[in-house]
Amino acid sequence: MLNERKLTENELEQRKIALKGLLKNKQALVKKYGADAEKVMYGTATKQAKKKVEKMNLENLRELIRTTLEGNDPAPKSQALDFDSNKSYSGGADYGSEVSATSDEDNIEQTELKEANILKEFLKGALKDRNQVLFDKLVPGQGASKFAEGEMIRALNRLVYRWYNDGDKFFEGYGTETAGPAHSFLVNSDQINRGEQRKLEALFDAVVGTYTDEEYEKMLDQVAELVLSYVEGIPEDQYQELGREMFDFEPEYE
Repeated sequence: MLNERKLTENELEQRKIALKGLLKNKQALVKKYGADAEKVMYGTATKQAKKKVEKMNLENLRELIRTTLEGNDPAPKSQALDFDSNKSYSGGADYGSEVSATSDEDNIEQTELKEANILKEFLKGALKDRNQVLFDKLVPGQGASKFAEGEMIRALNRLVYRWYNDGDKFFEGYGTETAGPAHSFLVNSDQINRGEQRKLEALFDAVVGTYTDEEYEKMLDQVAELVLSYVEGIPEDQYQELGREMFDFEPEYE
C-alpha cells in the first residue's frame, strides 16, 4: 500500500476547521459508525481540507496569471501557493467556481450568474428541463427573485450548485455558510406551505450527520422534485411577492 503524503500546514489548518464542524454531529457519527466514528471523522475532514486548499491554490494561480498578463504586480497572496508537487492542478472539473471562498455580495452574484449553466451538468433528465424553465422565468441574473416561488427555485439551485461544484453540505463546515441559508429559507420561510416544508424537513434531516455522497445526492434529487412540483402547481397570477430573501435567513447549523 502506498504511503499518503503528509498534509501541508494550510491543509492541517483547514482540517482543524472541518473537524470543529464535524464534532457538532459527533453523536450521529458514533451512532452510525460505532468504533469507526473517529476514523470516519478524520478521513472526512482530511478530504475536505485537501479540496479546500486545492481550490484556494487554483484561485491564487489564476490571479497570478491574470495580473502577470495585464502587466501588474501580483498581489502578495498569489506568491504563497500551497502546492503539493505530487498533485496535478489542471482544474479539469472546474465549471467556473467562485472567485474566492467568501460569502460577500460580489461573489454571491458571480456564483448566481453561473448556477443555471452549472446545473445542466448535474440535474438529469426531466428534473433538469423543468428546473431550467422555472429558473429562466423566475430567477434574475443577480440577487433575489421577485417572488417567493422564484426564491425557492433559487435556493434549490444554490444547494445543488454548492454540492456538485464544491462539495459543500448545508449542515457542516464551510457548507453552513454557502448552502446553509438556502436550506434555512426552504424550511423556515412563512411564505412556503407548511405541509410542503415538513416534507422538505424530513428529507433534509435524514442526511444530517451522514457522510455518504450517494445519500446526499439522492436527497437533492428528492428536494428538487418537491420544490419543482410545488412551484409548477401554483398559477403565475398567484405568486407571492417575496418578503425575506434566502440570505436573510441564518443557517440552522454552525
